[in-house]
Amino acid sequence: MTLNANTSYNELTNHFFGGLPGFTFPSGTFDFNANGYGLMVTEALFDMRAIDAYQAAGRTVQAARYRAELAHTELILGVARAYFGLLLAQSELRLAHAEQQSLAIELQSAEHSFYLGTASITDANEARARYDVVTAQALKAQNAVRIARNRMARMTNQPVRGLWSFNIADLPKPPPAGTLTADLARAREQSLTLAVARAEARAARAEARAAGAARFPRIEAVASYEYARAGNSMFGLGNVSRQKSVGIDLTFPLYQGGELRAASAKARARARKARYTLERARRLVRYNVHQGFLNVRSAYAQIRALETALHASRTALASERLGARIGIRSNVDVLAAQQQLYAARRELAAAVFGYLMSRLELTAAISHLTPADLQRLNRRLLPPRGFHHPTRAAPATD
Repeated sequence: MTLNANTSYNELTNHFFGGLPGFTFPSGTFDFNANGYGLMVTEALFDMRAIDAYQAAGRTVQAARYRAELAHTELILGVARAYFGLLLAQSELRLAHAEQQSLAIELQSAEHSFYLGTASITDANEARARYDVVTAQALKAQNAVRIARNRMARMTNQPVRGLWSFNIADLPKPPPAGTLTADLARAREQSLTLAVARAEARAARAEARAAGAARFPRIEAVASYEYARAGNSMFGLGNVSRQKSVGIDLTFPLYQGGELRAASAKARARARKARYTLERARRLVRYNVHQGFLNVRSAYAQIRALETALHASRTALASERLGARIGIRSNVDVLAAQQQLYAARRELAAAVFGYLMSRLELTAAISHLTPADLQRLNRRLLPPRGFHHPTRAAPATD
């Protein structure tokens, strides 16, 4: 529907020669106003290109919605990765400080034994070297905590205070070995990556049909009303006119210099590209789900193995310290066992947070992440010391 209006001031000068018997045309200069308005209503009766373009727009909007959900999932993954990274950095710092304090005691004991003549200079030098190394590691861990805290604050735009730690003793169980096939089937139906690729492929096909339909005729119903008023004319007479019309317009494109053919070929090429992108997305989702499933199970097995190794390292350190007291082990042996213990604790902490991230990444590869997924993890977090939450939820169950 279109509405137009106009008004104008006119000055007309005319001079007629001759005339009809008994009638003389007026000559001279005339000034007058002219104005008018019009209304036109157009309704498409048949436009195949518009139908296909409408379908393409709908698929494009659908793809945009899926992309928004995918971005939300990526945001959850990013925040979780930053949160676990900060927890891991804090754990590294605590372990470095604990090892530093323990080595300070061993260093003092080694130097005292050397002065008494019961130990060699090698034991004292080894203790000093290990203490210096751990001191440097503690400084590095302290910087890592600051960087991780700043990264978290940048993502949330809030200062980071009172982070809750993860309860390692309350790890969620990994998926059973026989659920991979079911996970792959769910991913084919629920994966956001596949949903985006499908919607974009359908939109590209609809756009190709719309480009091809540009050669079809277009039929429109047209109704119009026009009003015009002029105060004078070249004959010295004013006039008022009203015009009403109703009809059907048929537009058939005959030749536009190859533009329609080129646009159709371009749209078909885009549709082929979208189809290949969809196939690549199917393979990528299948690969990500398979890899994520194996990563989760292997990470859980690694945690159990590291727990056993940590227990063995504690036993070995106690044995080495007992041997050093009775004189069958040197201080170097105690330092080596102590280093092995703290290395096992670091590896276990890294494995736990890696396992948690693998679970989130597997869920994201299968379908998408929601705040409910984070709530299940939150119920496994331990509050800071002295924190009291009267409405804290019960522990999650698998």
